Amino acid sequence: SSGINAEWPLRPGESEKKSVLAEIAEKGKEKEEGKQKVEQLIASKSVQQNVLGDIKNIGKEKEAGVKNVEQVLAAKHSHASVMADIKHIKDEKDQAKADLEKHLQAKSNKAEAMGAIRQIKKEKSTDCDSALIPLL
Repeated sequence: SSGINAEWPLRPGESEKKSVLAEIAEKGKEKEEGKQKVEQLIASKSVQQNVLGDIKNIGKEKEAGVKNVEQVLAAKHSHASVMADIKHIKDEKDQAKADLEKHLQAKSNKAEAMGAIRQIKKEKSTDCDSALIPLL
């Protein structure tokens, strides 16, 4: 039969040989475990790098979002400013129109008054003439 039979006595050096083989096997096992730990560390490092990359991307997206919001607010402010300018211009136009209407009304009133004065002068003159004609 194959293998070492426990009933047979060990040859000289056989025990040390077995002990060395067991140590080698143990070292190989430790080496394999160490290798697996290193692989796990590399994998976790890779995951960590991915997470950090994601965090950076989220930060960039957030920054871009903030810039978009700032642009929207600036555009709204600009729009409000333009609308205020338009209202101001419209108010000035309305005021100029009202001033012109007052001016035209005053001119019209003055013309009417001048016409009335001329009419009165003409009537006075006619009255004087008609009073003087019988005397001549």
